Amino acid sequence: MKKALLTLTLAFGLFGLATAQGLPKVAGSPAYPTTNIVDIAAHSANHTALATAIQASGLAPKLRGPGPFTFFAPTNDAFGKLPSGTLQNLVQSGNQTTLSQILNGHLVPGRLAAIDLARAVQEGGGSAQIKTLNGSSLTLTLDGNTLVLTDQFGGSARLMQTDMYQKNGIVHVADGVFMPK
Repeated sequence: MKKALLTLTLAFGLFGLATAQGLPKVAGSPAYPTTNIVDIAAHSANHTALATAIQASGLAPKLRGPGPFTFFAPTNDAFGKLPSGTLQNLVQSGNQTTLSQILNGHLVPGRLAAIDLARAVQEGGGSAQIKTLNGSSLTLTLDGNTLVLTDQFGGSARLMQTDMYQKNGIVHVADGVFMPK
């Protein structure tokens, strides 16, 4: 019972799941379950860099497809933490494969809600591993009430907003970008 209570507390108290009061919003725009992952990035003022990266990577058709996917969507601020000129370089023609690999490192097959991620951390004794579409692993942990993802190189991202359901998956807003070394 205590374990179930902790899981429910994590899901509803910490991650701001959608309630009867309305749909979750990304940059003030509602995240409708009838849109796809590309739509949510394209209509979010906080994800213009991501929308540009998705288009330049060639992943837009895949991310409009049936999925389902779990996408840890970096914000503009997350891209802004990269060394100067990194994103501008990555979106240039000729870097499509590299950019696609980077974005696939933010994608997980299946639909993993915040409660699923929190449960995996709890069941894993404080951490859990998930495999991304580029074949790398992300380690999930909790820092207080916030889910944290850490890549194999030590890069990390905190989930700032969770559970934006889309028809082909679920989006969680992340404050970091996972970059290869």
